[in-house]
Amino acid sequence: MVALVVGAIAIGFGPVFVRFSECGPIATAFWRIALPLPLMLAMVRREARPRETTRRRNGGVALLAGVCFAIDLALWHRAILLTSVSNATLETNLAVVFVPLLGWLFFRQSVSRRFMLAVGIALFGTVLLVGWNANLSAQSLKGDGLGILSALFYSGYLLFIKAARDRGWNTAALMFTSGVASSAVLLPLAALAGEVILPVTGQGWLVVLALAFFCQLLGQSLIAYALAALPASLTTVGLLLQPLTAAIAAWVLFAEWLTGLQILGGMILLFGIVAAKRSLRE
Repeated sequence: MVALVVGAIAIGFGPVFVRFSECGPIATAFWRIALPLPLMLAMVRREARPRETTRRRNGGVALLAGVCFAIDLALWHRAILLTSVSNATLETNLAVVFVPLLGWLFFRQSVSRRFMLAVGIALFGTVLLVGWNANLSAQSLKGDGLGILSALFYSGYLLFIKAARDRGWNTAALMFTSGVASSAVLLPLAALAGEVILPVTGQGWLVVLALAFFCQLLGQSLIAYALAALPASLTTVGLLLQPLTAAIAAWVLFAEWLTGLQILGGMILLFGIVAAKRSLRE
């Protein structure tokens, strides 16, 4: 739980670095994943490696986690630039709701009526959060849509990470393997989108380095570590610290104020998420 809490706070600063980045949003996601890979490789060599049979039979799970995470980051980073940091971060954390739903659809995991009611509450809160934005525009609506879509791929990432951990992958090997897959997806996407790939100043490099080592190496590695001991559906409770951290940072650094209805919507969304988690424990 300590690893989960620290990891959630660390990744909560991600949107701040994305806003300050000199690269395009997808290129920024690429640097977030790619820069820590050499250090992760060194960590893999120090840790006990997963058994050969584990790598052969379950290597696809780790690669799928990386692909899902790449698409999640590409969508989320674009959303951060189109809508408010608070909106984009709360929306991607709808993964808390989507993880059990995907488990129900694809893995025959049962869900209760109380859980479905909580999902409805969370979605109502999302409508309030997005629909009554004081700066509502076609651009912000597009960003909100991308933020919600990113939650689906973040859910897939968490489910595949959990599956890989349950099948014997250690944290370093899993983060390195999934990171290679993510990088292989993000760099071509950034190039196809015509984005600026390389930072142009020393400050620009410091931003992507901070994003890579604080949010990815520290934050995501701690979350992957926590998933070895905690159920994926319950792990997402601790991730609620991410939107809270992001909202506070956006208020301090970007003066992003929320309207009264948006605050109400955010509170209803968080209530729905917590209620969903409680229903899963029963």
